[in-house]
Amino acid sequence: LLLQHRPGRVVDPNVQFIIPTQPEPFRERLETAAAAWKTRSDLARSVFVSSVAQTEEEAARVDVIMAAMNLRISNSVRGWVDAIRANDQPLTPETGIRMFNDLSGALVLTYDELDRSMPAGWREKAGPEFKVMDFINPEAMLPLADVEGRFAEMQQEGRPRREGPVDHRAP
Repeated sequence: LLLQHRPGRVVDPNVQFIIPTQPEPFRERLETAAAAWKTRSDLARSVFVSSVAQTEEEAARVDVIMAAMNLRISNSVRGWVDAIRANDQPLTPETGIRMFNDLSGALVLTYDELDRSMPAGWREKAGPEFKVMDFINPEAMLPLADVEGRFAEMQQEGRPRREGPVDHRAP
């Protein structure tokens, strides 16, 4: 017996999980991720600060650095969305790569800021599982929901139309 939980989702009471009946809209996925992010981010911060920060000032610097990272990401996403909406920026594979470059640049800068602001050996103390991506607030990506359809169009346009099987072996 499957019960309708909300439009587009079905709950199986025997299995205790939600089975999507259709893809969830991008905005809803981000809002769900944002709700979970707060818990994940708080846990990552707690572990990082207890392992690395030796003073209250260093702990406060961690918060400032992560807030700055999220602001850079948010501003970058907003800039790209504004350009896409204004049709100043066509959606091409290059556009996607340039967007990823901007976003990865914000992450690299965050690691650099941690290098400058945290005590020597902070990476070893933080451990091999530490990643600044745990601190990214998904809400920074919400503006992308406004142009989600344009990304879908680009994917459809970029797919080659082929008839019959394709042989991927080298000649």
